[in-house]
Amino acid sequence: MRISEDVARRLDPMVGSAEYVTEGGQKTVFRFNHASADWALKMIDLSDTEGRLGEDITIVVARVTREVRILRENQSPHLPKLGPFDPQAARIDGHPYFAYSEEYIDGQSLRDIMAAGRLSAQVVAAVAHDIGLALEDLWAPRIVHRDVKPENILQRASDQAFVLLDPGYALDLADTSLTRTGGVVGTAPYYSPEQLDAGNKRALDCRSDLYSLGVSLYEAATGSHPYYRRGMTREQLALAIRTAVPADLRSAGCPDHLAGIIARLIRKRPHLRFRSPTDFLENLEADGRGIS
Repeated sequence: MRISEDVARRLDPMVGSAEYVTEGGQKTVFRFNHASADWALKMIDLSDTEGRLGEDITIVVARVTREVRILRENQSPHLPKLGPFDPQAARIDGHPYFAYSEEYIDGQSLRDIMAAGRLSAQVVAAVAHDIGLALEDLWAPRIVHRDVKPENILQRASDQAFVLLDPGYALDLADTSLTRTGGVVGTAPYYSPEQLDAGNKRALDCRSDLYSLGVSLYEAATGSHPYYRRGMTREQLALAIRTAVPADLRSAGCPDHLAGIIARLIRKRPHLRFRSPTDFLENLEADGRGIS
């Protein structure tokens, strides 16, 4: 059961105008207006997290606290900004909740945009550039997002910029791991090959996020996922991620320079990809000259 608007409105007078927007993963999202601006209120019901979410309450709170810290410390225009409502734990009608606010992104997800068909080279290059900047800013303090996918990429209506959402599964290489031993986080069709190795998550770095971005860009440019097909089991998908060779993007009309960039992003071995988001952006800019 999703959290009701009544519960959200009882948190604080500031969010008294809260209206339900959506829910996904652990969170229910509301929209509220404060100081003539719209903000997103994100709430997690902490009751029976072991049963509903498969995680201990302390892990859930620690993960959200980390997400809040990332948003607070990062001022990138391609990541949401932390909102005016102070992160807090609250108990309403006997149920424990954790809530925080961030910038409300009024726009469409990349998934919704792709529903109309494969995207032009200009739009794919814009996604690559903007999300590359977001990953560059995350990687500066050695943070790996771990859940880059079309659903987590939104295009802001006001300036058409693309924004990377939900660093809730982020791995901070300078901090303690919040994933159970043997656990894998993220979304399976966008796992990097090394992300499948649950026992070696500390080996993950920014190149894993670049891979997931590459899969999203491949899907946007061609209209189909490089590996996932409807009806696949997790074992079949994992095998495809590790071994399958996706069709050449140029067969779908993707320009040579962009096809080469995306193909390099989704190489199986991390050392064959770009060294960092900065390296990726430099190559994108150099190869992207002439996109029109």
